Amino acid sequence: MRAGDEIICMHCGANSFLVKKAVMDGWTKKEEILACSSCSEVVEKICKKEELLKSKTKEQLKEKSLDKFSSFIGVEQVKKPAIDDENNEKYFLEIVDIIFRTLF
Repeated sequence: MRAGDEIICMHCGANSFLVKKAVMDGWTKKEEILACSSCSEVVEKICKKEELLKSKTKEQLKEKSLDKFSSFIGVEQVKKPAIDDENNEKYFLEIVDIIFRTLF
């Protein structure tokens, strides 16, 4: 559900739309909700991105999105090869990687 979707309100029974509203505590925004445009009854609370990021790290979110994308296109996900050589070779490969990214 998102703002602008047409609903039949369970509270007032009217055919109305969802409206995104901010719940304020003084001058600070506490949360955002979806409410009925006719009677302003709360239909759904919207989770903030910060709350989602607190529960999962960026690496976990990245892995999950890569898994979903690879299953969507029907290809197995290829892991990056680990470089266990000396630091000089690793540094050289990082520089080459940066150069290729900037060129193309």
